[in-house]
Amino acid sequence: MTAMALSSQSRRGWTSTTVKIHEQVIQQYRVQASQWAGEADCTVPGVEAAAKAMADALIAFAIQCETDVSPTRSLAANQEAVAIYRRLAAAHRPKYHADLAAALSRLADRYEAAAHSDDAVTATEEAVTIYRHLAAARPDKHYADLATALSRLADRFEAAARSSEAMIATEEAVTVYRRLAATQPDFYNAELAAALHALGVRRAREERHAAALGAAEESVSLRLRLAEVKPDMFLADLAASLRVLAGRYDDNGYPEKSLATIHQATTAYRRLAEQQPRTFGPDLAACLVDLLYRQDPDDHSPESLILIEETIAALRVAADEDPTGGYIPDLAACLLALAARLEAAARPDDALEATEQAAIHYRRLAELDPATYQPDLAACLLALAARLEAAARPDDALEATEQAAIHYRRLAELDPATSQPDLAACLLALAVRRSGSGRRDGLAALEEAVSHYERLATDRPDRYRQHFASGLMLLSIWWDALGRHEPAATAAQTAETIYRQLASHDPDTHLAELAAHLHGRATRCSPLLNPDAVNNLQEAAALYRRLAHNRPSEFTLDLAGCLTDLAEFHASLNQRVDALAAAEEAIVLYRQLADTASALHSPRLAAALHTLSRHLGMHAKHLALREAVDLNRRLAETDPTTYQPRLAATLHTLATALDGLGRTGQADSSRTEANSLLHEGESAPVTSRNQNPAAH
Repeated sequence: MTAMALSSQSRRGWTSTTVKIHEQVIQQYRVQASQWAGEADCTVPGVEAAAKAMADALIAFAIQCETDVSPTRSLAANQEAVAIYRRLAAAHRPKYHADLAAALSRLADRYEAAAHSDDAVTATEEAVTIYRHLAAARPDKHYADLATALSRLADRFEAAARSSEAMIATEEAVTVYRRLAATQPDFYNAELAAALHALGVRRAREERHAAALGAAEESVSLRLRLAEVKPDMFLADLAASLRVLAGRYDDNGYPEKSLATIHQATTAYRRLAEQQPRTFGPDLAACLVDLLYRQDPDDHSPESLILIEETIAALRVAADEDPTGGYIPDLAACLLALAARLEAAARPDDALEATEQAAIHYRRLAELDPATYQPDLAACLLALAARLEAAARPDDALEATEQAAIHYRRLAELDPATSQPDLAACLLALAVRRSGSGRRDGLAALEEAVSHYERLATDRPDRYRQHFASGLMLLSIWWDALGRHEPAATAAQTAETIYRQLASHDPDTHLAELAAHLHGRATRCSPLLNPDAVNNLQEAAALYRRLAHNRPSEFTLDLAGCLTDLAEFHASLNQRVDALAAAEEAIVLYRQLADTASALHSPRLAAALHTLSRHLGMHAKHLALREAVDLNRRLAETDPTTYQPRLAATLHTLATALDGLGRTGQADSSRTEANSLLHEGESAPVTSRNQNPAAH
């Protein structure tokens, strides 16, 4: 047997002996009481003393029975003691009022421990009433008792869902503690701070945000001073108040103060958790979660990553030590946040691993509480599918999307208003992934998604018309590919009508969508078969010019790409002047992009010079191709696998242009170099006429 077990056994034996002694004393008083004539008169001195002694013995007996012997016997003893004090108070008021109030407070504690909340409230209310009378007569002696009783009453009102009464009791407790602290701050500032802390929380629940903030700030101010003097005693209280104060700053629209305050709380909890990890580790984990949620979700700095990793580590420890403590939902959410930051930090494998861990947690949570966690599981599965697809695991991505769709269908059946948008988005992703896996049922998922968006757009056009138009556009592409040209054209036209309406009402948001729609619709067909294709491209280019003028970093590349396609369309219609103008404008734009971000846009400039050179005059073509060769040559030095074939193709095109200029020697030299590059890459020579490097 261990020393701890021996100690526990000895303590139980000692307690049992003490209880037996109390029982013997009480039994003696019972014998005396049985000798009292039926209705013993407590005004008789001997009877009064015996009754008081018996009540005191019952209280002592109840205290011994509270934990180690029998809580039920403790409750019964308290009830009997209160009954005796009532008789004494009735006979000798106010001599025994303080004893009765104290006994009622103890009885309320026992009721609360036995889950008799209504009885606990009733007993505490009676105690408060008595203490008010006592404090009115002797404030120096009973004000503290009144304040304590009021605080307990407020907590019990709160537990009984009587929030308005809890607020009244808390405000009165604060008033009393203020008076006490005004004269004895060393004794009562801690209690005043605790009462203010509770007051701030309860005012916040009533959405009295300004008043709640004032109480929280005062509580923190008091606890700061207390913690400076006695950190071992008050640092934990300070940390709790700081965490609450951060929430109050949020409620009142002070995000910077909220963030600074939660940082202070986290620092305090780190210090506490270092000294007592089992006690304060869970508090640190919860505070770190609060801090994390106040961070900018787009903050992908190393410091942000360190914070979330610390949060996850703390949550894991807390969850391991207390599996039922409610830490798993926060852990799962933090893992998803970690995945997003790892993805932004170009760590896709780690991001995928974090998302897989989150999915495991959400599956378990959804099994236990589907109503609460099935939406989180479905969203996590969609995020997992996207990362699996990025990891070149299309089958696993499809499986995760299928699972997400199952969950969203169930959710949409139970609550269509909330879950139908998620179901539609999931079906859209499912359609694309089924199609990518060669499955023909992708079209059915897409058609279902579009039908959902149509209903949503009817009910809430301001929010879902854009989604409906996007779905229609994709559906028209698929129908076109299947030869269903008439419904495809109808869907595309409906989408265009919606995009025009959206752009007319909110051009800043939707003009780019209209331009992209017109561009995409035009390039899906030959201008020889559809005369509107060139008009659509010209309108798209005009829209992109407008967008690029106001937001060049976002839309210059789109404009250049649109002009490249427009040059090709004009050339196919033998509109050489228009083709030349579009090509020259596109090349100018690609040069501007390459000047601002060479590593990103030099490949695009090289491809554009190669592709668009065919629309230039002989000398301009030669210069453009020379520049493209130089660009590809520099790119091939750092990435030969990607750019050596492109360099070879550009050299072949340059050779043809040199032939046209009569420079056969230079042309042969270019062809020789091109063939040598292709031979090194173990590829057959190709001509540039059938290539479009700009597509890369």
